[in-house]
Amino acid sequence: MKKNQIIGMIVIGLIVLILALLMEVFVFNWNFITHGSKNQNITEITINNLEKLENGKYRILENDALIKLNNINGFVNKLQFNTDSFGKNVNIQISYNGKTVNNNINFISQKSINIGEKVDNITISFVNATDQEISVDNFRNMNYFQINPIRVMMILLVMMVMSVIGFVLYKKGNIRLEVIFLIFVLSFGLANTIMIPVLYGWDDAEHFVKSYNLASGNIIMREGEAIEYPVGMGDFLEKKFQTSNPNYRTYEEFQVETNSLMALNYSNSESAFYQSMALTYTAVPYIFSALGILVSKILNFPFIGSYYLGRFFNLMMYALTVFYAIKIIPMGKKLLFVYALLATVMFQATSFSADVVLNGFSFLAFAFVIKWLIEEKKLSILDLVILVGCFILITASKVTYAPIFLLVLLFKKNNFSSKKREWIVKLGVLFLGGLTFVGVFLYGQKLGLTQWGVPGISVREQLLFIIFSPIKYIHVLVQTFISQRDVLLGGSTVYLAYMGDLGRNTQIISWVMLLGVALFDVDEKSSLLMMRDRGIILFTCLVTLVLTMTALYATFTTVGYQIVLGFQGRYLIPLIFPVLFLFQRKKWVVNINAKIINIIIVVFSGTLLFNSVLFVYNLYYI
Repeated sequence: MKKNQIIGMIVIGLIVLILALLMEVFVFNWNFITHGSKNQNITEITINNLEKLENGKYRILENDALIKLNNINGFVNKLQFNTDSFGKNVNIQISYNGKTVNNNINFISQKSINIGEKVDNITISFVNATDQEISVDNFRNMNYFQINPIRVMMILLVMMVMSVIGFVLYKKGNIRLEVIFLIFVLSFGLANTIMIPVLYGWDDAEHFVKSYNLASGNIIMREGEAIEYPVGMGDFLEKKFQTSNPNYRTYEEFQVETNSLMALNYSNSESAFYQSMALTYTAVPYIFSALGILVSKILNFPFIGSYYLGRFFNLMMYALTVFYAIKIIPMGKKLLFVYALLATVMFQATSFSADVVLNGFSFLAFAFVIKWLIEEKKLSILDLVILVGCFILITASKVTYAPIFLLVLLFKKNNFSSKKREWIVKLGVLFLGGLTFVGVFLYGQKLGLTQWGVPGISVREQLLFIIFSPIKYIHVLVQTFISQRDVLLGGSTVYLAYMGDLGRNTQIISWVMLLGVALFDVDEKSSLLMMRDRGIILFTCLVTLVLTMTALYATFTTVGYQIVLGFQGRYLIPLIFPVLFLFQRKKWVVNINAKIINIIIVVFSGTLLFNSVLFVYNLYYI
């Protein structure tokens, strides 16, 4: 890149940052500009069905208990008050001017509720919390100047998306999709890393403990084995129970929460053991997140820095593997671009879940196979080491995805120097796959395959049911998809774990886009993908699916139940892309210019990604 281009990019970046700050000052702080600074105590208070105790404490007597703040008669930008709920997750409703807003009081010392209107009085009602003690006092009407860095980041993301779309339109769709992918995944992934509340990924507390053990040198985590943790780790891990009633709902509350987390550090540690349901997983899917934690510990960052760096290192691994997958795959680039940037997939990319490694390397391994198959490349020792390495990483992350080794069967005689070498390699890779499967399975069995302790589970009886009643079991699998279709389709596209989902309309649009790209992105190279090849890909996906569902049926579902419990849409992510890839063809009924498709998918993915971070912003940072 030339010096002038670098200077130009720096200047443009500074201009964009200045514009974002100007918007923050003169748009989002308009209430401060027009109404001035305010810090007024609200002292006229009446209560109903509350027993007043000492020091701002109350006991809730009935479900319609409330505190009413009277005679405000003025503009209220933010209502703030001190609280100590004793960790009882008390749900509240704030009512004013005929509006009712749901909120909660949890492990936090100060609540901040956005009002932004002129009000006469405000009512705080306590919902379903009879006979609990609460602490609420020092009610204040606040209006102050504020630079909200999360909001500034949102403004910058809008500008970035608009700039990328403008560039793609200027280039008329003649772009490198992998570069656009990298820009999107890093910018929105960083936003997710910062904005998603701690432990809000699927079972993130369990996976974080596993990552932390690996970062501490405990490669094989065993029941009851203590390591050094910061004092207060137990309280931090308890936050996994706050996912239904989040610890904060505004940027001010986020600051309070962050300040409490910053107090945890490595200078004050203790030897302890914390249970993890991920105990049976190998260390492999936690290598990257553990590296982030280790870097944070070496640099002596506050403990919470370990958490965020662990997320960020997982994101970097996902970004680089999928970037390279899009770059090298000879066809299906557009489909992979869209799918790898879907809301659920991106959400997982910044979690501690084993799915991050599974997804990233599944896309990369498939890209390698298709590239070498289409190019009829003679496979070298290095090629095989790379491919088998990806397969092993995938299987060691989740053993039920071991059928990925079957993709070696796609290679043909042109990929080898001789027929003999072809079968030596194929049988050798399959044998290694079998060894990996057995090794990972025995590792998990030794540590206890059934970690969740579901009552009524009998792995032996379930397996006997499957073996001796295969027709009934097929019906169970089919019934699972029929009865759970909305959950599975949404869970692989628009679900954001415990934060909720982006809605059914977004789900439908996402699937229409996926199917549309799969059907209309025609490619001449598709003629090189034979029916035999498509059959192997489909068979591999079906075997993986059945194996995954069977594992959950045997270890998580009561004997003879009509559906597979615990099977979630996110488990389909490594399988959906290769299945949709099978729609690749040389021509279609309607042929759309590839550059136009590029424009459509960039606009779609950029809009969807911003919609997902806006969803998070509106929940926690306004």
